[in-house]
Amino acid sequence: MRDFRSLAFIRCIKESDTSSIFRATFQGRPCLMKVPSHPTYREIDPFFCESTAYVRLKKRELCQQGIVPDFYGDKLRPNAVLLEFIPSLMEIDLATYTEDRAATLLDILHKIHDARIYHGDPYPRNIVLQPETGRVLWIDFNCAQTFPEGPITETKQLDGE
Repeated sequence: MRDFRSLAFIRCIKESDTSSIFRATFQGRPCLMKVPSHPTYREIDPFFCESTAYVRLKKRELCQQGIVPDFYGDKLRPNAVLLEFIPSLMEIDLATYTEDRAATLLDILHKIHDARIYHGDPYPRNIVLQPETGRVLWIDFNCAQTFPEGPITETKQLDGE
């Protein structure tokens, strides 16, 4: 994203110690903009984790499959993660749980792992459903670890890499 004139903020929908999340539009499309607060007490930068994971997910076409939110990116400062806005998301819970949804979520997790990404935050708040469409997704990759592509050598396995 290079033309900031095509970005319009609607409102802040959530603030935390690590980020602020805004409803916005980008090039006329509704989106979410996640702006990191860069806390100094964190050893690992959550923005870097999330941005790196979404770049890989986009490259591996998981965003295009609709199993994680689409990532619109941003390489220029100020840094932010610009994501697809998906209305009416809700956590998977006992009322919305089905075996088919659980199987789909497990399949999605396998695809994320095949992309060499460890989500790192598999709590119910990050496993969501869009009831109107039945779409299920994994969201929030700010704790993710993205590993180099290619085979893991025996040395890397022994070293824990």
